[in-house]
Amino acid sequence: MKGLATLFLVSLFASPVAAQTWPVGEVVPRWSNRVQWSPPVGPEYALPADAHEPPVSPHDNVLYDREAWLDDENHRTKVGTSAEAKFRTPCAPSFIKRADPLLYPGQYPAGHNHTFFGATDPFVISNVQNFSYDMARAHPGSSCPGGPLNSTLYWEPSVERDTADGVLTVMPEGASFYYTHDSDEAAITTRIRRDYRFIGGTNPMNYNDMQRRREYARAGLLYPGSEDTPAGFGGVQCHPGDYNGSRPSAEVLPEHRLKRSDGYPEPRIARYLVGPDGADPWGGACTAGIIIVKVRAQECWDGSNLTSPDGRSHVRYSTRSADSAVKRQCPNNYVKIMHFEAGISFVHNGWERDLQHWYMSSDRMDPAMTVTSGCRNDPVTQGDKCSLDPCRKTGPYFCAFSTAHFDWWNGWDDSIMAEWQRNCGGLTVYGIATELADCQTGGIGTNRGLVYGGTPPQPGLSSNPVNSKPSERAGTSEEGRRYFRPRPEDGAVIEANHPH
Repeated sequence: MKGLATLFLVSLFASPVAAQTWPVGEVVPRWSNRVQWSPPVGPEYALPADAHEPPVSPHDNVLYDREAWLDDENHRTKVGTSAEAKFRTPCAPSFIKRADPLLYPGQYPAGHNHTFFGATDPFVISNVQNFSYDMARAHPGSSCPGGPLNSTLYWEPSVERDTADGVLTVMPEGASFYYTHDSDEAAITTRIRRDYRFIGGTNPMNYNDMQRRREYARAGLLYPGSEDTPAGFGGVQCHPGDYNGSRPSAEVLPEHRLKRSDGYPEPRIARYLVGPDGADPWGGACTAGIIIVKVRAQECWDGSNLTSPDGRSHVRYSTRSADSAVKRQCPNNYVKIMHFEAGISFVHNGWERDLQHWYMSSDRMDPAMTVTSGCRNDPVTQGDKCSLDPCRKTGPYFCAFSTAHFDWWNGWDDSIMAEWQRNCGGLTVYGIATELADCQTGGIGTNRGLVYGGTPPQPGLSSNPVNSKPSERAGTSEEGRRYFRPRPEDGAVIEANHPH
């Protein structure tokens, strides 16, 4: 592959993640507003990253019966074909821990609190800072459908609130994870590799994302966020009186609406949960029900690195030209990959009781670490006048939920992942192609779905000594809200001097 950066060594002292796999170094994107490189995706075409892809784990055929976690009777998918390439799986929260295996491998405690989805095996939970593909397959289990077939690890900054008794973590009701791409691009979309991982959404360490904004502008393409919002952040929706997100969302006041890349404000999507000076984005319309936070991952991959030191440098968001003559554009030397979209839901009791008090742990990082490059914090307010975030502009912290992002580390059983990428994504995987199926929730084919629940392990919150169930350490309020009260031995105290 011409134009790829040559191999270089990253200094062991360059960052806390320098020891991670970064075999090629950053592949400088070659943007074009004309023609996208369209590589074949058959087994005869190897990407540079394949040299670093770990072998299929032998544990898959030893520790469990694969067929016991598949469902051929309930037909979770419709018989027939579909024009929509999409695989969807819901997940329950698994555990809370002040660890970040992607940015701080091997370090614990490190960073801020994260709420993890997926892993349920006690060994993985206790050693999540050392997470790897091999660990996932050697100790399978998940709070998502498929149990041990899906040992992928998902994590997000924890949602918290301050109380007189200390910080409490708000437990998500659940999460829906989508893997999708545009079905007419199946021929130029490559499979997800083993051990592939990334961070999608807002980067609180670089909220303005100016380098990427300039990169898109030089190519004559639109930045895939908006003039004041980072790429990948999908905003917050409120569904009053609804606990599954099926009812219409509440309308957002004009000044608090999320903008699209073309500057158009979304009337029912807020750009934060709490606005400047404690403003309610819904003006009282967000009554008790459910809120959903959305994040989208990058669909352009350099094809060379399974990860990068910051979790973002090996991937890009696709974009378009202002006149839409060019759409869904990736750099010419990158490849399309099925991308990830997350919707995290939280049950709440309205603005007064809950929402005005909530924030993400990443919203409250050390202001010295989130100041815009070339700017400085106000010595009195600690505000960063250069920040695009209105709360961070005048104070030490970001507006609640405006730093939403998600980390993903592949731990799927290889054959099952290949099956849903073929059937639900319409991709050619290992030289095999099938007709695109109409995959409903948990479906991996026309007549096969992933089993929900079962033992071992039971999906849900971890009961190991490090991270116990919320009911064991926090009472249940009259409204039925669930909170997790961390203990010092959990390493859950937020230290301001750690990023992410």
